[in-house]
Amino acid sequence: MCNNGKLLKRCSVLLSFLCSLLMVNCVQQPEPLSIPQPRTTRAVDFVYIDGNHFAINDTVWFPLMINYKVDFHRIGDTVVLSPAFYYDDPDCFDNTTVTGERNQMERHFAMLSRLGFNAIRICMDKPRWDSTGFFYGNREEPIYLGQHKAEILVNLDSLMAMAHRKGLRVMLLPKSPIDDEVVEFTSILMQHFQDNPTLFAYDLFNEPLYFDSVPERSKDSAFKIVCCWRELMDQYAPHQLFTIGFSEPIEVFEWDPTLLPVDFIEVHTYHPLRVGNEMWWYAHYGGKPWMVGETALPADDSLVSYANQQRFMEQSFDYARSLGAAGYGWWEFQEAPYGNYEARYTGLYRHDAKGTYPKPVAQTVATLMDRPINPCSQRPNNYRNMLGYSHWVIEGKVIDTDNRPVAGAVLRGWNDDWSIGVNTFSDTNGRFTLVSGKPCTHFEISAPCMSHQKFDYPDAKYIDLEGNPLSEERRLEAEALPVLEYQQIPLLHLLDSDSAFFHYRRSDFEIPAYRYDMGTIQLRRL
Repeated sequence: MCNNGKLLKRCSVLLSFLCSLLMVNCVQQPEPLSIPQPRTTRAVDFVYIDGNHFAINDTVWFPLMINYKVDFHRIGDTVVLSPAFYYDDPDCFDNTTVTGERNQMERHFAMLSRLGFNAIRICMDKPRWDSTGFFYGNREEPIYLGQHKAEILVNLDSLMAMAHRKGLRVMLLPKSPIDDEVVEFTSILMQHFQDNPTLFAYDLFNEPLYFDSVPERSKDSAFKIVCCWRELMDQYAPHQLFTIGFSEPIEVFEWDPTLLPVDFIEVHTYHPLRVGNEMWWYAHYGGKPWMVGETALPADDSLVSYANQQRFMEQSFDYARSLGAAGYGWWEFQEAPYGNYEARYTGLYRHDAKGTYPKPVAQTVATLMDRPINPCSQRPNNYRNMLGYSHWVIEGKVIDTDNRPVAGAVLRGWNDDWSIGVNTFSDTNGRFTLVSGKPCTHFEISAPCMSHQKFDYPDAKYIDLEGNPLSEERRLEAEALPVLEYQQIPLLHLLDSDSAFFHYRRSDFEIPAYRYDMGTIQLRRL
């Protein structure tokens, strides 16, 4: 009995030990995510994916898209979908009748079609919320998704008909269907338009990097959400496509574009220092057909000339096509009367005391599709040093759990007080070079379809170009140099005089003065 007891005790300890090993192994090597196969949508007159391009009825279709904002409000007791309140007259809605609002919108669509656009992204993703639910309009006369869905759909019917008459396909940006009420509304919306080929795609989340309400979302959580959206599409919109409006490549930390089962990637990219790098990264590591959904160079013909805005459109369009983009979109239709410089001056049309007028860039649209496509293998020369810094550099290598190099990993570093952040990317050998204007101590890294890490590295031992340890005196001198985040760098700094986009002055990208080798970072494949 005693011996049996000892045996049972030993077996129990062994079993516990084996279970512990199993649990550790499960934590270290979880089951890989089951990524669905790409959706197959191909119906008569509908837009579908053919390889890396869009097509309609066996013909390649390249969406040349403009972003157009709309508002819901009331005229009397009638719910009206109108152009954004600041279009044409920037201070108010322009019409007091339903017919007037619809005529204004149809006039806008006709203008955009004549300019050369064949697609329009309708932005209606900003309903507010109160205790009753999500609503458009104002708090005095709310238009609720639940109570007023019939009126909302009638207005969207009218919009789709206008777009069809003007030869415009529609990408619709509604509120992201995460909350139960919005999921229900989105299901009804999709079902209502499932047989309408004018609506070619849904954008189900605009820039999650900036607008996700969850501050630190896991890749697994984002993946499950988008799988649910895919189920909605399969059930209620089987002939239409869906996407997400991805912004900076650091989206890969949470809303990983390669991992998520969207039909195509829609890229939003701004500022001449970033645009080429971000297009390059999405083109090479996105893993899906992609298009530019938003880009622009703001211009008021003072700080930035209209001529540079035109050159930016031409050069960014050319570069996108050379990298295999399936479409190109501009933000936005008209200038906004509020916000920072970038928000206010990107529009194709400007306002003054006498009215609304097209900028020269508006006439450039009609020439874009006639420009030759030049397949491009040239990566922007600031790809690993976006801001042209020459102070501090951290080097290292990214590998997977099989010790293979990871290409396309995105590393972001911040200085000690989080006021300056800088990105870089690993090359085909897994090597990265992060150049900054201040020493970085906080880091975040991930790669397409791979795990995500956050860590601090406060005690990096830098050396100078001769291999000597950095003295405290020289470190303090270097840290005292002025440094700016990219948003604060003048828009055309670092550019050749004949360029608004791509050709940077190489003299601004010299070898950094102080170096540190971080070693190897290991990421796990999901």
